[in-house]
Amino acid sequence: MRLRETARLSVESLLAQKLRTALTVLGMVIGVGAVVLLVSLGQGAKNYVLREFEGLGTNLIVIQPGKSDKKTHFGPPVGAAQRKMTTADVGAIERKALNVKAVSGLILGLYRLATRTLSVILQFLARMSSFLRSYQS
Repeated sequence: MRLRETARLSVESLLAQKLRTALTVLGMVIGVGAVVLLVSLGQGAKNYVLREFEGLGTNLIVIQPGKSDKKTHFGPPVGAAQRKMTTADVGAIERKALNVKAVSGLILGLYRLATRTLSVILQFLARMSSFLRSYQS
């Protein structure tokens, strides 16, 4: 009997205060929707990052000159290292590394080309002949 009376009082209270009931339901719907949206966005971002890393392959290692920063695990920006890697460094890695199928050097750079009337900055990429073999291994 007590459960029935409690349920009747609850329904009467909800019907008597329609605006409060509507706003409470609206708040719950918005809250649940926000949680679902944020979880979906997080999962989508996670899947995107995983696909990007999988696209690199599990057998590709990129080495760039310069020591790592104490705050991060990344070295200096590409091309900003004080000591540059040379083709001799690439050869040494190829000779001394174990279980490596291919090693290749890659140069990224900018070059400013100017005439009297025109000035452009060219971005270039140079690679060794073994680059495609190392990328496909």
